[in-house]
Amino acid sequence: MGRSGREVVSNELPDLKRSLEIDVVIINGENAAGGFGITPKICEEFYDLGVDVITSGNHIWDKREIITYINKNKNLLRPENFPASVPGQGNTIIKDSLGRKLLVINVMGRLFMDPLDDPIESIEKIISKYRLGIEVNGIIVDIHGEATSEKMSIGHIFDGRVSLVIGTHTHVPTSDTQILPGGTGYQSDAGMCGDYNSVIGMNAENSINRFYKRESIKHYPAEGEASLCGAIIQANPNKNWKWYAISRNPNITWEIIQDNPDKDWDWKGISYNPNITWEIIQDNPDKPWNWWGMSINKFEKHEIIVTRNQKKAKRWIKDYIDDKCLCPTAIAELIGDFVY
Repeated sequence: MGRSGREVVSNELPDLKRSLEIDVVIINGENAAGGFGITPKICEEFYDLGVDVITSGNHIWDKREIITYINKNKNLLRPENFPASVPGQGNTIIKDSLGRKLLVINVMGRLFMDPLDDPIESIEKIISKYRLGIEVNGIIVDIHGEATSEKMSIGHIFDGRVSLVIGTHTHVPTSDTQILPGGTGYQSDAGMCGDYNSVIGMNAENSINRFYKRESIKHYPAEGEASLCGAIIQANPNKNWKWYAISRNPNITWEIIQDNPDKDWDWKGISYNPNITWEIIQDNPDKPWNWWGMSINKFEKHEIIVTRNQKKAKRWIKDYIDDKCLCPTAIAELIGDFVY
């Protein structure tokens, strides 16, 4: 936020990046120039400090000289869900020192914000082309918005399909940092780099007078000692993943499985995956389908499994009970027809 925010970034970022061995640095810079917008000169200063991508939000056009600059700089982003005719772009792919590809997406929320295109559809359109773990090694989404509920919803919608969903705009860091069930990192707001003895980075006295006395006073950033605030994310593209859990993840579709035959898919997990239909099984009889997984998969017509494969189903159910396993709900109604 303003000069104090830029100074703390300048003083702390290079050492922080070196000591923590940070591969990629992303900042939201839309308030860097006097609290409103960003200039080409400030962008270049950030890049010289080791910043890789600069995201933004509703203040991106506050400095008019940025309009021509943004078309020449693919790593300065404006929200993806701005109209297509607007200069610049809302996503970019960069490579780290090891050649790993990181997709950065910048969108803006609509609740209590400007009326824009749907940020969810905008993200969907991009990640349908650049899938996590396939075309790119990581995906980070900056959701610039006012409402925590909207940001959280986007986090859950894309859980398992992106590496991180992190919010910006409110200037207040939230304490809801978490790993969502599908493995996506989430935080509602990363906070700001600036003077926290302020009102969201702006001079406190002026802000108070605007609320208390209804005075129309020009805002300007607080100029006290600044704090560096943000989030450090560790993604794990090369970990020893549990392929059973990945294979049954509802974000994994049959198309993804077909497009990646070299992966260590677990057919028990695939058979349990809710995206697998009986039609897919019929069309792929050569695959090593797992009867346990298929039996607890909630097929709309799961009785077809028994009708067409009575011997296998009967033998499997008998073995299942003989092993004293708990009977899954999906086959409970079938047991009476085959066990005794």
